[in-house]
Amino acid sequence: MFFIRILVVATFIFVASSHAEIALNKSNLVVDALHPPCKKDEMYKNASEMVGSLLFNKGLPFNPNCISRSQRKDRMFLKELVYIRHYTNEQLFNIADKSLRKNQAFITDVVVANDENYDALAYADKGLRKNRAFMLKMLRITSYSLEYASDDLKKDRRFVWEAVKGNFGSSALSNADISIRQDKYFVLAVIQLRGGEALFYVDDNLKKDRDVVLAAVKTYPKAIKWAHRSLQQDQDLIAVANATKKEQMLKSQRMQKEIRERREH
Repeated sequence: MFFIRILVVATFIFVASSHAEIALNKSNLVVDALHPPCKKDEMYKNASEMVGSLLFNKGLPFNPNCISRSQRKDRMFLKELVYIRHYTNEQLFNIADKSLRKNQAFITDVVVANDENYDALAYADKGLRKNRAFMLKMLRITSYSLEYASDDLKKDRRFVWEAVKGNFGSSALSNADISIRQDKYFVLAVIQLRGGEALFYVDDNLKKDRDVVLAAVKTYPKAIKWAHRSLQQDQDLIAVANATKKEQMLKSQRMQKEIRERREH
């Protein structure tokens, strides 16, 4: 009788653990007409096999049910999937184990792999997006990473300045906190560094500020179209914009002439 009780308890524990494992994986599984449940012997043995199935179009591109729990945690396996560039971020992060959303190396791999794929940061853990050092690293890949930084970092002038210095320049301001886009002296510094295109991204109140608009048209004449309508007809600003345009045109002509002369010699 004692042994029977032990057997019953052991059976109950086994069944309970099996159900727990199924429940754990359920959120990652897709079961429908196109993705039927996968048998154990149909599991992809490695990333190359799965990639081959995708590249050579053997049936469906992939069946997420055919990815084992260990593969969902295997960074090398997932990294290979990332580099074939056929997976959306949503597909990839549905496959990957949730713990990897906190893994700096994995998130970096995904962002780097797909040509400045900063959208992958939307799936990163919130703690990572608050991490100044990590997000600075992301800014060096693409300044648009600012979009997914924490609210505190978007208010941080030094952090936003690093974004402005990055590969997308003043357009990074579009993702900065309003307090920065209202900061006249910060905006003037951005214009001095990256040009008058910055006027497009600043707060509307600064588009009424003559000093800001003047600084913008001195480097980018077309910026006057983004000024408040009360300044768009300002004759002094129009004169500066026209003078800048003429100066830039003459500079361009001189450069083209120098290029032609070097080719002729």
